[in-house]
Amino acid sequence: MNLVPSVTQQQATEARMRQLQQEQAQLEQQLRVQQFAAQYLTQFSFPALVESTKAGIAPRTDSELIQHRLLEAGLLFEVPTSVGETVEAVAGFVQQLEASGCFDAVQVKLGGSTSSEDEKSDPSRKLTVTLDEKNWYKLYLGGGLKRDAFQQTSTPFGASSTHDTSFLPTAELEASVGLRNISGYLDTTDLQYTLDTHQISSWSLQHQRPLYSALPSGFILRDWILLLPSGSQYSLLSKAVWDTVDWELTRSFRECQRLLSVTASTTRRTLPPFGASIEWSLLFRDIIPRRHASLPYHFDASPEVLAHSGPSVKHSVSLRVEGNQCFDPEASPYFPTSGYQYRIQTEAAVPPGDAGFVKSQADVALHVPVPSLLGSQNSSLPFSFHAMGSVGVLKTISFDGLCRTSASFSDRFLMGGPSNFKGFSPAGMGPRAAKTCKSSTGDAIGGDFFYKITAMMSAAVPAPGTRMFVFGTVGTCAEILSRPRWQVVSPRDVLASSRSSVGVGLSTTMLGPRLDVTYAWPLRYGPVDHRRSFQIGMGFSMFE
Repeated sequence: MNLVPSVTQQQATEARMRQLQQEQAQLEQQLRVQQFAAQYLTQFSFPALVESTKAGIAPRTDSELIQHRLLEAGLLFEVPTSVGETVEAVAGFVQQLEASGCFDAVQVKLGGSTSSEDEKSDPSRKLTVTLDEKNWYKLYLGGGLKRDAFQQTSTPFGASSTHDTSFLPTAELEASVGLRNISGYLDTTDLQYTLDTHQISSWSLQHQRPLYSALPSGFILRDWILLLPSGSQYSLLSKAVWDTVDWELTRSFRECQRLLSVTASTTRRTLPPFGASIEWSLLFRDIIPRRHASLPYHFDASPEVLAHSGPSVKHSVSLRVEGNQCFDPEASPYFPTSGYQYRIQTEAAVPPGDAGFVKSQADVALHVPVPSLLGSQNSSLPFSFHAMGSVGVLKTISFDGLCRTSASFSDRFLMGGPSNFKGFSPAGMGPRAAKTCKSSTGDAIGGDFFYKITAMMSAAVPAPGTRMFVFGTVGTCAEILSRPRWQVVSPRDVLASSRSSVGVGLSTTMLGPRLDVTYAWPLRYGPVDHRRSFQIGMGFSMFE
């Protein structure tokens, strides 16, 4: 046997050794570069240069806004900072600016060009921001599916369609024209028209801009806002809407709405994990009962609905505070696997409208990975436990007869639906009115109190953004503060009226929002509740 290595084997061994030595040298060089970058300090003079990609044309975007966004991203002018910290701040600035939708691209040149005379007098260097701005107008013509067609429920602080899940999703045609960054403050204006398959049309006009830009220069409030950590990103939204909300399948009426509102808010990108908003709104609405199918001069609606029909005005102020802390960066924000979420909403309706009430709701959710519960360090287990709770109260106020003594059906709480209380139809549980031709158990009129507690266990499946889950829910919707129709309702009676359901489901976020397919078994229900086992629903948070 020949134990002496051949010439070819020796050459291969030597080549492999040289390759290993080169790789080791490259790693040592990268390590030296990283150590140098960590120790090397950069310093940029104020202000940054702002220019456009179009030669000879000044950018529309206000230079002062760019300076504030750079500071809020963490880039400190005239202060030495490490290269790593500078690159991280610039990356956040570019991402936040591109998310506004007003730019095709944003480029930042570190150590931008300055004249030789400036470099001799000032050792710091300029920062150059190059903006590739989009056109000042935008047009859109297309179609899609209504969000409410999947959500199948009403939100506590806004009416939404309640089409039954046995019907096909509602499609709509949409046409819109918009203006963007006209004033240079990343402002947007949109005029939108939609027409759905039920021949319900809607118009909306909204204008959004930074809050400080709507205030006069030198105003104390403007200066105070800009001193906040993310002051230039606080938003002011003005909106005018003409819409018709279809409640006929569950409440035997349609509601024509004309809305004017102004909202000042932070955004989820400004102060994570905290956000807040305050809204003033003036809502002109007209409740139109459903007509009888064969008698054109009669209505097919309950007496309670007829009593609330006609025009009314709601003048209100709403406050909303919400926060979230999701510890798993790979999980979808619509279905987190670890962390917590909370939301508190309060609305006060006062004169000059004829609706008077105070309405509050609180929601909280806790998401815990199962390994943390078991004390295991194996975080690769794909199971998570979720606990969610919600409670809401509405109290009517007459203001000495200036407002109605009974809250409108659109302002009350509704429960039921695939994104609200699984196992029950939309608005399928809670107080109901007299029977009608279309509804053998009467129209849903809503309640002034509700609570809901859900426990859920979820597990990942071999599909992107998809989890399967089992759940159990208990809760109720009742009238406890309104004028009793039949008898006084005590808290014990409210708890005794609690409904419950259990079930299984599959949730996916591949389409963007959370799409749930569930099968539920109602365990406890009322004699006039509308139950439904198989449901499909869409939600934009764990509270919906």
